Amino acid sequence: MALSPQVEALEFDAADAKSLDEVASFFVESFWLASTTFGDSVKLSAGERSQLVKKVTEDLGTRYRLLPDKRPATLRGNTRESQPLFWTRLILARDPDGKIVGCAGIEASLFDTKTGAVLRCDQADRLVRAELETMNEVENEGAAEAYRDGGGIGALTSYVLKQKEELVAPYLRTYEPYALLANLAVSPSFRRTGLGRELCAFCESGCEMWGMSDILLQVEEANGAASKLYSALGFEQIYRADDAMSLRLSPSEKGFMGSLLPIENEELLREEPTTLVTMAKRVD
Repeated sequence: MALSPQVEALEFDAADAKSLDEVASFFVESFWLASTTFGDSVKLSAGERSQLVKKVTEDLGTRYRLLPDKRPATLRGNTRESQPLFWTRLILARDPDGKIVGCAGIEASLFDTKTGAVLRCDQADRLVRAELETMNEVENEGAAEAYRDGGGIGALTSYVLKQKEELVAPYLRTYEPYALLANLAVSPSFRRTGLGRELCAFCESGCEMWGMSDILLQVEEANGAASKLYSALGFEQIYRADDAMSLRLSPSEKGFMGSLLPIENEELLREEPTTLVTMAKRVD
């Protein structure tokens, strides 16, 4: 499908520590306050908005490793072993004026085919490293060869999770390597322009680099607009959880006066029952 002139004029790059505050503010405005799941009727006080931006900054910064490492250089480590096996990246779309108008995250992950659980990159990284430590020299060489010649973390993970039963914990055998697409947000002014498709395409291109043959995402069933987009892109449902929980905004009833108080709204983000659908597609 041809791109609209609006999207063709955009520039795409990866978020870094310098852009974290900017992307957090964008995500609050375009995802939380203009949601395609629960509408844009939620109004926050200035204090609550600041609180939400801080929370999103911490979440995105941690998930996509955008927060600066404040540890002393002697504690950071620079060996190959200290570098992450599972990688993560947040893609940004900017208009000709440099303003962020879209974002999408991609990370290497593990998916439990029985329970529907998704292990994000840091969790998956720790799990695979723990299994590598149990292997002998020959098996470790096989893992290194899979990583080197088979195409990256996808091949390495497949190798580790398919070793003989005494090496791998039984619960690990239900995991499969997937790239995980998350945190997709498009400015209301750029919706229905094809930007969501283009951001997903950028994320899919990262799968090959990591040796991942499949990409998945999770979407609330109530988010009809997003579900329609993903279906059009070839994603199909592989798991459905009717007993999932999702965060919702819960502004204080104090309204404007609440913005004058130096007290955080402890219930600003509360959990509500939802139906969560996991969708996936083959990208090779």
